[in-house]
Amino acid sequence: MATCTICGEEVETTFSCKMCGADYCANCGDPDENVCTYCNGDEEEESFEDL
Repeated sequence: MATCTICGEEVETTFSCKMCGADYCANCGDPDENVCTYCNGDEEEESFEDL
């Protein structure tokens, strides 16, 4: 199993963000666009790179 970099959950599949490289689950980004929640602008928190 893989671990989502954004939420920390162990999931069957992760996707790699094309902008920051974070490995995220389907709940933490848009697999069709290959962008995590932070880079997609859905969250107003710090980006993954700032963590």
